[in-house]
Amino acid sequence: MDQVVPIRQPIMLYSIWKQKKRGYTSGTRQQMVLEIEHFFPCTVAKAKKISPLIRRYCEKSEQEKLRQFLVKQEINYRSRIKAYQNREKKTEDESEKRELQRCIRECERMLRRIGRNMEILIEEGTE
Repeated sequence: MDQVVPIRQPIMLYSIWKQKKRGYTSGTRQQMVLEIEHFFPCTVAKAKKISPLIRRYCEKSEQEKLRQFLVKQEINYRSRIKAYQNREKKTEDESEKRELQRCIRECERMLRRIGRNMEILIEEGTE
């Protein structure tokens, strides 16, 4: 019933430098790969953990790609809600209405999650 068309985005990369205690090694380079189409929208707890790393280690262009991705996701979920509401008005079957209402609630939950992700990732970084 519910087909999600994934929005393909390039993989977001950033580097984390770990400082070693020993004097002969100044640091080791590690990369963390974050596939944004699979990770976002995420829970508030995950967003709060990952947002400082994104702000610190990602380039501005990567942060902008993430913001654009979240905006596209928001538009996608809003249009899905409208489509489900239109189908709900037209249907007579009660079980189908309940299923459509469940889909609407799920999309609304994802919209709230996207909005909170944008708040945490973008607005909290500009303070």
